[in-house]
Amino acid sequence: MKKEIQQILDKLRKKHPTKLSMMIGHHRNDDYVGYCKGMGNFIIISFNKKLWKLLSNYQKKKAVTHEYCHVLSYDNGKKMAHDTYWKNLMKRFGYKPSIGMRV
Repeated sequence: MKKEIQQILDKLRKKHPTKLSMMIGHHRNDDYVGYCKGMGNFIIISFNKKLWKLLSNYQKKKAVTHEYCHVLSYDNGKKMAHDTYWKNLMKRFGYKPSIGMRV
């Protein structure tokens, strides 16, 4: 799972770099697939292992992109919220901005 997420993140970072350090983790909350938390210049992106296994390749890319858009928002001094800036980033990456993912 972690290697797969890292490959998706590497592709995103090449096109849209960030100066923030990131760590990939996992969480156990079954209510959502991904989670992002910022602490200064450090970001933790975590995913639910059980839900990750149920996602299609498209859904996995969208989930990682969703969280990476939060990273870019945070890096640009915005809140890690589903605001207009975040929605525009999702559109730029080619996804319809949606909050939460049903598996």
